[in-house]
Amino acid sequence: MIDFLVVGSPGACVVIVRDEAGDVTADANGKLYLDGKRFEDDPLRQAGDLATDVNIRLEDIGVHCYDVICFTRAELYYLGNDPDKALKGVCPTWDLALPFAEAHMEHTSADVAEMADRVCEVYGRHPFVVPEEDDTQ
Repeated sequence: MIDFLVVGSPGACVVIVRDEAGDVTADANGKLYLDGKRFEDDPLRQAGDLATDVNIRLEDIGVHCYDVICFTRAELYYLGNDPDKALKGVCPTWDLALPFAEAHMEHTSADVAEMADRVCEVYGRHPFVVPEEDDTQ
C-alpha cells in the first residue's frame, strides 16, 4: 500500500512512511537494519516494488517513479565510507523535502497535470494537496 504518491516536475515518487523507533543503519551495500537486526519486511524492497507498480501503471505517459522511505521516529546512520551511497532514498521527516528540492526538473506543468490526471484515473483518488493557482499572470 502506498502511503503517498507525489507527482511534480521531477516525475512521480512513492513515499513510504515507517514509524519504527530506534536506530536504523544502512551498511555499505545499502541494506537496512533496525537496532542491528533485519527488518521483518524489507523497506527498500517494499518501496521498490511499489515504485515498479506505479511505473507500470504510468508507462503510457512516459513517467518514471522514484521512491523515498521516510522514518518518522528513528535515528538514521550509515556504516559505509562512500557518502554518495549514504542512505540514498532514506530520510527522517525533517529531511523529506530534500529529495524533491534536489531533483532535476524533467516535466512541464502540463506534464505534471497529465500525471495527476492519470494517477486519479488509475488509483481512483483525487489529490488532497495541490499547488495554488498563480493568478498574477
